[in-house]
Amino acid sequence: MPADRWEAPSPCDDWTARDVVQHIIDNHATFERFVGRDLGDIPSTADDPAGAFAAAGLAASASRAVGEDSVPFAACYIGLRILLFLLYLRAYRHVPEARPNIRVYFASTGAGALLWGVSLLLPEPARYVLWALGVLVDMAGPFVATRLTGNVPLHLEHLPERFGLFVILVLGESIAAVVTGLHESHWKIDSLIVAALGFTVAAALWWSHFDLGGAAAKRQLVVRGGQQISVEHDAYVFAHLPITLGLAAAGVGIEHFVVHPVGELSASAQWPLYGGVATYLLGTTALLIATTRDWRAGWPWPGAAVPVILLLGVFTSIPPMLSTAAVTGLVVATVLAGIRKQRQGALETTET
Repeated sequence: MPADRWEAPSPCDDWTARDVVQHIIDNHATFERFVGRDLGDIPSTADDPAGAFAAAGLAASASRAVGEDSVPFAACYIGLRILLFLLYLRAYRHVPEARPNIRVYFASTGAGALLWGVSLLLPEPARYVLWALGVLVDMAGPFVATRLTGNVPLHLEHLPERFGLFVILVLGESIAAVVTGLHESHWKIDSLIVAALGFTVAAALWWSHFDLGGAAAKRQLVVRGGQQISVEHDAYVFAHLPITLGLAAAGVGIEHFVVHPVGELSASAQWPLYGGVATYLLGTTALLIATTRDWRAGWPWPGAAVPVILLLGVFTSIPPMLSTAAVTGLVVATVLAGIRKQRQGALETTET
């Protein structure tokens, strides 16, 4: 639908086309909650009605995407890529200086969507192989565009701000995990102690990103990357993938430990916390090294903490409360080491 038609009247009295789409999404979310599922954070119809509808479909089918809902999941993903392609087309018309880069994005977005489209014709697991190839093609687009044409001006305040908001949203899941765990455990004293430790882990991860690692990467983005597209900008973007994945996994792990503070926890229930924190620290290490092009920027801080946290995960027989305390101590120590490095001038930061 053309952008200027979303406010057009619908057959429903006093409702615009935008209102109808929002109503469908809201009702879909309500019925999903009845069966214990949540659509999560999706775009608002006030900003992007079509994108919101497609994202809602993705969220609704995500839990069974590798299974019975693989077709609707893929169809919604293709819909989002088509919308992105149309947005690139609009940018191509109105931002002439960006056209060399946008041509690359046309190719990567179109090829990725095509692979996902062909996957609908194939059985499992070949379908999932094409999904992976489509994602890889999409991810290759920015790197190719950077190498071919690096003369497009950037809004350097906008890029860190967007990713900072994304990190905040994912960190919020850790706080939600603490709340959910306490609710499910009925505020038992053991769970309350583990919840306090889990909250401390989330707060320390927030500090390490927004006052240390992320703040240092932002400064390097401005100093080394400048106002034109560069490899540093691509590295900044893609390094946030393990950072946010790690934070999300850590939130899941925190909830497991809060619900089972003294009982037996399987290795699969424990590893989201260990693996999540380790993945986050590894992502922060990669972020610092990539934006400075110097491995010493990420070693020994914070990279040295990664093998230590992974080593903790080997000892699955340790009581959950003690394990959580050990993870908390390690993360807090990592933050303190980062502050020390910052005060010594070895870690130059800026506000995020």
